[in-house]
Amino acid sequence: MFRKLHRKLTFLCAFITIIILCVFAAIYLYMSEKSLTEAHNLSFQQDMGSLCSSLEQQPIITFQYLLGLEQTGSYMLFLWDNKVPLYFNQLEEHSLLADTVQKLLAEDFQPDNAVSLERLSTKYTVFYYEEKDGSPLDVCIANIYSGQLSAADHIDAQDEEGLLLLVLSPRTAFNRQLASQRLWYVVLSVIGCLLLSLFAWIFTGRLLLPVKDSHEKQIQFVSDASHELRTPLAVIRSCISVQPPNYENIIQSECVHMGRLIEDMLTLTGLENNTRSIEKVPVEPDTLLLNLYEQMGPLAAGKGLHLAVKLPEIAIPRFPADPDRVRQVLMILIQNAISYTPADGHISLAVFQTPKEIVYQVADNGIGIPDIDKKHVFERFYRSQTSHTDKQHFGLGLCIAQEIMHAHNGKLSVEDTPGGGTTFTCHFLK
Repeated sequence: MFRKLHRKLTFLCAFITIIILCVFAAIYLYMSEKSLTEAHNLSFQQDMGSLCSSLEQQPIITFQYLLGLEQTGSYMLFLWDNKVPLYFNQLEEHSLLADTVQKLLAEDFQPDNAVSLERLSTKYTVFYYEEKDGSPLDVCIANIYSGQLSAADHIDAQDEEGLLLLVLSPRTAFNRQLASQRLWYVVLSVIGCLLLSLFAWIFTGRLLLPVKDSHEKQIQFVSDASHELRTPLAVIRSCISVQPPNYENIIQSECVHMGRLIEDMLTLTGLENNTRSIEKVPVEPDTLLLNLYEQMGPLAAGKGLHLAVKLPEIAIPRFPADPDRVRQVLMILIQNAISYTPADGHISLAVFQTPKEIVYQVADNGIGIPDIDKKHVFERFYRSQTSHTDKQHFGLGLCIAQEIMHAHNGKLSVEDTPGGGTTFTCHFLK
């Protein structure tokens, strides 16, 4: 069940985060390409303005000069002087673009993306053009020297003098840059999607750990409760069937045993689900401990144990807590100490304060708790090997005490008593 849920949550989490990543990556890529294209177009416009200015200042336009311009800017230049094409236009690589040149100079050719500019006595138009075979070009058509018409009129003007310039600049390098950027975005997006999927798998796995742990504890709780209830039910059935002497007393004893177990289970469930509220009122720490000492003294004496109480010389101020719940915690600890301390043993009750806490301690010199059991003593139905035969303990007392402490935002800890035995310490916030 949890594997299937884990996969579904992973898919959902990864799908949402990947969609967000792809949307923002696409927006950023679009804005980046738009910015690069605008910068490229502006750079081409400036280059064409500089080129036209350079041609204006040349008294003689030589073949070598034009070749130098082409090699420097990676352009293809075509020029007409008073409608007469220069011999430079007949270069082999130029002749391959004759059809393109004729189309660009046709009167009915009006590009939508054309930008008309003027610099000194030169008027020029720049635009982007893509041939049928997909070859992208940046184009500039310029009328150099004053008195020329606009670039749209260009070579067909009959009576105008001047120089007509056509510049073709392949956009292959720029488009290659855009393609490379897109490829990197795709690669990085794929890597990001894989990392997000891995993150979603780990994140949802960690998210499900408490649910899985709670589910396993619930199953274990039901199993343990069933096991604990099976024995008294078997005894009751046997007594009813066989009816040995005093079987009514045996049934009564087992019913009491089952009632205590069910009450403990309900208490624990109520604390964990917050259905049993904690009502905090000011509590006098020393008075509460003295009352418990007087109440539990006869029980300890009846088992041959010495019960002592230690109070500080200076009165401890009241602290906010539920007195019934605090009493229940200490009662559980004292009862455990009485149960697991041999005759003639000692049990000590103490209370003191620190700058931030009120601290209760219940210490005994009994059989102690092995280190391997210390981390399990607060679990449901857990009993050490030394207490498995004790029917008076179900293994819920310390778990209940721990939940009560958690409800008070306090802490319950266990450690060895110096010289042997066990010490439980309750920390309540002031």
